[in-house]
Amino acid sequence: MNLLFWNVKNKGLEDCLVELTMEKNCDLIVLAEYPKEIGRLCNRVNVLSKNNYMPVTNLGGCNKIKAFMKSGYPIHILREQSRYQILMIKTSLYKLIIAMMHNISKLYAVEDEQEENLRQLHRDLEEMEAQYNTHNVLVMGDLNVNPFEKSCIAANSIHGIPYVRELTEKGRIVQGRVYKEFYNPMWKFLGARVAPFGTYFYNNSKIVNYFWNTYDQFLVRPQLVRALDEDSLEIVTHTASFNFMNQKGKPDQKLYSDHLPIFVKLKEELIL
Repeated sequence: MNLLFWNVKNKGLEDCLVELTMEKNCDLIVLAEYPKEIGRLCNRVNVLSKNNYMPVTNLGGCNKIKAFMKSGYPIHILREQSRYQILMIKTSLYKLIIAMMHNISKLYAVEDEQEENLRQLHRDLEEMEAQYNTHNVLVMGDLNVNPFEKSCIAANSIHGIPYVRELTEKGRIVQGRVYKEFYNPMWKFLGARVAPFGTYFYNNSKIVNYFWNTYDQFLVRPQLVRALDEDSLEIVTHTASFNFMNQKGKPDQKLYSDHLPIFVKLKEELIL
């Protein structure tokens, strides 16, 4: 299963999105802040790719995320909040819960508010896991925090751990409480010497300046790590016809987006 996420709000990107979907042979495409009708984009992809994609139903509770997926996957919408949508793919072989998120921006919120959204998402996912008896859970989207920030790594938030060997399927015990974990593979992009260095660039004049940020992320439960094709994990910078970077080597927000898309594969045969 090929998964792609992109925070993109420019209007004239249909051709680019069609080509990106086809080049990556995407099964699920999730977009944040996409300003147009997702059905129109889906139809264009169908015509050119000769595949059959369907928009993911939105029940009206989440206005930040739009998505479409190949029609062979049976989708059940489990829950919606203003900042995220949770769906389940249920086949004869496995159940997979996917949370698609666009967290509130640092420009409009303090970290406590970002952390509360991540904490609530994690609570909802734990409820869904118990209700549907599966721990096959993947989170994808623009979390608007870096993997190393407290709201991303804290046990009482989304609890994204960068080390597979430190994960436990039962969760981590802190002060007598059990906190379930996610594996966060996005850490591998931090401090890289080869571009891209993150998904979002911002050069401020403050004492603390990260320059490159990895706000856009994939996270998986420990039970799903075996199915994660980590070699496929990619911050996408271009397609055959479109270059998402400007001449300065930064995301080209004038033509495309101030974020870069991210892509990963799940090996469905390894989802138990």
